[in-house]
Amino acid sequence: MQILADEPVSLAKILDISIKLYVASFTKWISFSTVLGLLSLGFNWFIRQHTLPGMAGAAALAEVAPWFFGIMVAVVVCSAAGYAAIIYRLDNAAHQRQDSFMEALQLGIRKTPSIVLATFLYMLAVGIGMLLLLVPAGLLRLSLGVGTLLLLVPGIILSLSLLFYVNFIVLDAKRAYESLKASYALVKGNWWRTAGGLTVPTVLLSLFYFILMRSLGFIVKFAGIDGIAELIINLFSIASTPFFLTVIYVQFHDLKLRKSGADLAARLAG
Repeated sequence: MQILADEPVSLAKILDISIKLYVASFTKWISFSTVLGLLSLGFNWFIRQHTLPGMAGAAALAEVAPWFFGIMVAVVVCSAAGYAAIIYRLDNAAHQRQDSFMEALQLGIRKTPSIVLATFLYMLAVGIGMLLLLVPAGLLRLSLGVGTLLLLVPGIILSLSLLFYVNFIVLDAKRAYESLKASYALVKGNWWRTAGGLTVPTVLLSLFYFILMRSLGFIVKFAGIDGIAELIINLFSIASTPFFLTVIYVQFHDLKLRKSGADLAARLAG
């Protein structure tokens, strides 16, 4: 059964296709997502163990800093490899191609350097974008609320325009800088549509997370069970992260169809 559309579709259809692909590819992404969830759980445990009041001294912090940095680097590298593997397996599921866990893992490892570098460039670009209006806002002496809002605008635009860089690295074999350029070109002219396609799943996940947190707060308060709360939150992350990656993947496919159609129309008009 074909999952992806052969032509551009509506935002509602993108969400519908994303849900179908998410369910159909469950066995392909669950192992990688679970490993990433356990890694996050371990990292959070390490942070809690070394940020107790007794560890607040400068000497203690200096002693744990190398470990903290090393574990943080390991989390970033493993996350990059895991996300690449999930996207690779989503693509194979969408096109009904067979693959294996080891094949996806090997590809994820190969793509990790490019993804890590591109992520750094992505964060740098978004950060610079948020600073572009800092000086004008200061010179105009805008209020804190208005100034803060203006500061966010360029960063928000870039954060969405460059969002598809991982997909380009994994699926189109782009290098770090090339993937960011390709993502910008892909979203150009479709920024609001792309934002709309991501808004609904983001709101739904945020609402579900809010309800979950409120429910867990009730459990901890009245039942005194702390460990189960963090476990449930990690289970939510294990399930929600691949869903968001699926939505981005389907959006990526839809935008490519739109761009190819626009290019074809331009060539015919010429």
